[in-house]
Amino acid sequence: MVLIFGEREANLTFLVNKTERLLLKQLPAVLERIEDSNGHKPKVQVSKMNNIFGANYRLDTPGVATKMWVGFNVDRIIIAYFLPAKQASETMRETFRYTFGGAESVGYKVNYEEATIKDSGERIISIWCTWPAIQDSSHLSTELLSNPEKKLFIIQDIAMMTQSFIRTAERNAVDILTQCDPGPL
Repeated sequence: MVLIFGEREANLTFLVNKTERLLLKQLPAVLERIEDSNGHKPKVQVSKMNNIFGANYRLDTPGVATKMWVGFNVDRIIIAYFLPAKQASETMRETFRYTFGGAESVGYKVNYEEATIKDSGERIISIWCTWPAIQDSSHLSTELLSNPEKKLFIIQDIAMMTQSFIRTAERNAVDILTQCDPGPL
């Protein structure tokens, strides 16, 4: 007689717990490994879960601070970076061309949207990255929460994109810290 133990992936509570562990423990641990232009690793603060399936992050080094929101909706990842709207979104698109062009080359869809935060009146530019870019059922990965290799790829990729965002901002003297916390607009 052979007895096999396994996890049943279809359990909703199990998937919610895996999502929370990824966003609140695993992703912050990888974000702490990135470095700004001077080699400083950030102090990473993470919020509790919010906006249905995401969390906010604040990264601080001696030279730069930024905030981001990451949502993990089983088969789809959404990363939102906000920056103060001191320049036009087209200027910011050009400034961050290599950062987010690299993201697009591995399957992210990147959008830039200018907005005014209702509560504070702060004008921001939202850089909204969605992975995978193609959202029809033939291109979705259904293994992000259960496949360690795919999970590691996506959290390391988010960290690389964030490091590039920080370093590009430093090189171009772009303020990337908003008063408000990023999230879905």
